[in-house]
Amino acid sequence: MQHSSRLKLLFAALLTAVLVFCGTVPPASANYDGAFEAYVARDYDTAFRLAHDAANAGDARAQTMLGSLYAQGRGVARNKQEAIRWYETASGQGHAGADFELALLYLDGSSGEADLARAIEFFTRAAEKNHAVAQFNLALIYAGADGRQPNWEKTHEWLARSAEQGFAEAQYNLGVLYAQGKGVEENQVTSAHWIGLAAQQGLSDAALDYGFMVFRGQGVQKNEQLGARWLLFAAEKGNVVAQNRMARLYRAGVAVQTDPVEAAKWHILAREGGRVDDNLDEFLETLTPEQRQSADERVNAWRTQFAAQAAEN
Repeated sequence: MQHSSRLKLLFAALLTAVLVFCGTVPPASANYDGAFEAYVARDYDTAFRLAHDAANAGDARAQTMLGSLYAQGRGVARNKQEAIRWYETASGQGHAGADFELALLYLDGSSGEADLARAIEFFTRAAEKNHAVAQFNLALIYAGADGRQPNWEKTHEWLARSAEQGFAEAQYNLGVLYAQGKGVEENQVTSAHWIGLAAQQGLSDAALDYGFMVFRGQGVQKNEQLGARWLLFAAEKGNVVAQNRMARLYRAGVAVQTDPVEAAKWHILAREGGRVDDNLDEFLETLTPEQRQSADERVNAWRTQFAAQAAEN
């Protein structure tokens, strides 16, 4: 099985990952709490005003938020130098989120010029404070995501630390390392464990791979019906490989009840996503006009639901 590993850097953290991770306990600040609420509500003018007051009072979380607002031009004109100044101030107080943001700025050159060594330095600072996203990005740098020679032992070390904190991307990639035996002894049972945890968090690539593993009994007890349910979960999430596999299963009636209309629906969606399957194209031509119409209606219903879910996220 080809694992669809997500070995790529995350250039944006979740809001809480940036603003909350802190190596020291910040001073109490009602202004910061108000700024955070305003940020979440997308009232950036209020967020900037309250964060500015709290930042000047020494709140490292507010200093990090202020850096983010300057970096993004929210509530204030974009100013990368001011962003860096506030991130560095918060970093000096041990705020892992600020370290992480500085690492990203050095990585993509937003600080003025890309500097991988400085990026690794700040990723490491954040990672050592148990910032899960920084640990994950550091692991991917060691895996050669930037073109450097891979160091699989270091990759495993940081993926494991991030995965143990529950970060789904790290759990999935750690499972891939165990499946491929990179930096660790190959172990399909351990691979299935970590990929399964990531799948349970809703990661579609993990659900796809875990579905295959369960369907085939690879590292886990074989159960074709359960494996098909995981593949269906990934298909519903928009994974085109899973959509193609569900089309095949519904056509053949393997692990699911035969349903030519459902098979056609998933094939149409997979094909739109770039997944070519000549056999299913031929199958599509055998449908009655009524079946094809029903399939198109199901496709449109899925598109509507998928778009609504994407808007919520």
